[in-house]
Amino acid sequence: MVLDAFAVGVPVITTRSGSLAGLGPDLVEFVAPGQPAVLTAAIGRLIADPGRAHDLRIAGTAFAAAHTRDAEAARLTARWRARFPELPFDPG
Repeated sequence: MVLDAFAVGVPVITTRSGSLAGLGPDLVEFVAPGQPAVLTAAIGRLIADPGRAHDLRIAGTAFAAAHTRDAEAARLTARWRARFPELPFDPG
């Protein structure tokens, strides 16, 4: 769901759980779990700081674009081509 939010330009507020903990503060706004007042305050900060919300939207959209199937396949193909240049990657 976070990647979906990134893809459509929604700023993300989340807890540091699972793989989300590895995301940087340039991508998401982190809050402590189980504290509704903290979440409410984080939402209020983003509303009050449209520049921060904009930066999160831009960074999230770029992150999502870099993690599409096509982008991931292109990176994998580039690694294989670099590692095994003698293989016939291009038909012909």
